[in-house]
Amino acid sequence: MYYIKYMNVKYAINFLKTGDFLMVEPSAWSDPYEKRFYTADYSNIKGFKPHRIYCSCFTQKVSNEAAWRMYGSRDTGIASRTIRFEFRRSALLQLLDHGLSERKIYIGNALYDYTSKQIDGLHLQKNPLYSRYFRNFSLDKFLNLLLIKRKAFDYEQEVRMFLVDENTGDIGGEFGLDYDDKRFLGFPPNAMKEIIKSISV
Repeated sequence: MYYIKYMNVKYAINFLKTGDFLMVEPSAWSDPYEKRFYTADYSNIKGFKPHRIYCSCFTQKVSNEAAWRMYGSRDTGIASRTIRFEFRRSALLQLLDHGLSERKIYIGNALYDYTSKQIDGLHLQKNPLYSRYFRNFSLDKFLNLLLIKRKAFDYEQEVRMFLVDENTGDIGGEFGLDYDDKRFLGFPPNAMKEIIKSISV
């Protein structure tokens, strides 16, 4: 089994040269439904303070035309291309399990069970799904909310890898949300050949 990861040329070349794997804070995601629960106000949930999270998205789908288009750019030449990495799933999971970072890493399959309207009302206490996602709220439930995607996108078969910052508290700084905040997860050079099966341009 494989995880497929699409990258733009800049980050793909940097990853191959340095082993630095890009993780992006969900506040930078363009789809408001995907960042909805990351940027929400959790102040009324007693005892919970959100963690700053960084994420990278994979797919289990071998061919994904939408992903090829998404990671391309308007530049010309090689800079306009999308790079597709095919990762050996077991080797990648083993590497992550042996501690690439002192912070916690979680991996989960995206959940495509709900329409836009259902997601809009998920946080309401009268909603029959409320207890599943919000009762005894915890970091695990917070991450489960970040796996929710709209039903219309189930063709993506997305898998999300979360890097959890050890600090809790308000997501964002003095001037609100810090958009496009990035972190890099360092992959050791000697592991690259083990985890990468193929690279396509």
